[in-house]
Amino acid sequence: MDLKNMIWRFRRKLLLLGSCSLIFLIFYVENYRDTKMDQSNSMLRSAVYNRRISDLRFNKSIDLGWDELLDNRQRSKSRITQGAGAATSSSLDSDDSMDKFEGKNNKKSNKRTKDFARRLPQAIIIGVKKSGTRALLEYLRLHPKIVAPGPEVHYFDRSYENGLEWYRKQMPKSSPGQLTMEKSPSYFITEGVPERIHAMSPTMKLFLVVRDPVQRAISDHAQSLSKGKRRTLEERVMSESDPTRVNPDSYMVNIGLYAMHLRRWLETFPRSQILVVSGEDLVRKPAVVMAEVQDFLDLERVVTEDYFFFNETKGFPCLKRDPKETVPKCLDGSKGRHHPDVNPAALERLREFYRPFNEQFYKLVNVNFGWS
Repeated sequence: MDLKNMIWRFRRKLLLLGSCSLIFLIFYVENYRDTKMDQSNSMLRSAVYNRRISDLRFNKSIDLGWDELLDNRQRSKSRITQGAGAATSSSLDSDDSMDKFEGKNNKKSNKRTKDFARRLPQAIIIGVKKSGTRALLEYLRLHPKIVAPGPEVHYFDRSYENGLEWYRKQMPKSSPGQLTMEKSPSYFITEGVPERIHAMSPTMKLFLVVRDPVQRAISDHAQSLSKGKRRTLEERVMSESDPTRVNPDSYMVNIGLYAMHLRRWLETFPRSQILVVSGEDLVRKPAVVMAEVQDFLDLERVVTEDYFFFNETKGFPCLKRDPKETVPKCLDGSKGRHHPDVNPAALERLREFYRPFNEQFYKLVNVNFGWS
């Protein structure tokens, strides 16, 4: 009997030990699963967090939906722990700090988006037509601190009734550290424009690109021919009643009366706010001109001789968007366009006509451009 009792007691103890071991094993497995699920959720939270921060950094505004992403994971965990008791939900206390961080960064992102906006110009190229205004604008756009619309806006001479908000919308978006500018060459010769610009911004910086008025007229004539017009230069610039006399009322001639037009601008703007740029120098020594232009705008001298390559065929500089570029970009085909042959007698009469006006202009700007 004693042996049977001993065996029975041993079996009971063995069964009890096995039951305890089984219970411990079940508890360990369930706890291990909880730990792994929390780690997985933590990794997912970290991935979502990093994604959100990355999107905020690049001004993206998307909602990744943390609760939705965890929903399936939480339901899986609930199913695993359902038989053992109430489901244990992972602690999401760290969401509070993450939400605060995201709220702070969303404000920064919104501020950056708001700062990146369309702004009214702080500088304008006011003229002169066919003197190099397009070249100057393209040179300026090489500078990272300058933005400008591609087409001519003509707000102050043709679209003034549209209002300032319309004008603002024609400008490209810019950051607070950038300078917005535009060019509309007919501003220079249009009455009322200086006063309108001054009403918008008394501190506006103005660029006036000038060129030998005789060569400017020929270039203007060449552009007219390229558009299909057939009148000769003589018909455009000479008086109908006296073909040997230059017609000062001719549009093509009037543009070249620089001194007359500049006097109107100087009645509204101080000379210090108008930079006169030589169109000839834009071709011959663009880097020198750009140094003066960047100083005038209080910008760092970024655009240097490394950005230019002179095209011998076109007789015009080509641009490098980056000094390391091997293939420069030339301006459109109209730059360096071949000029038509002109009657030498008409050219001489134009030179004689412009000579006294050129002298007046030299004194007005205190620069002798040496136009023949």
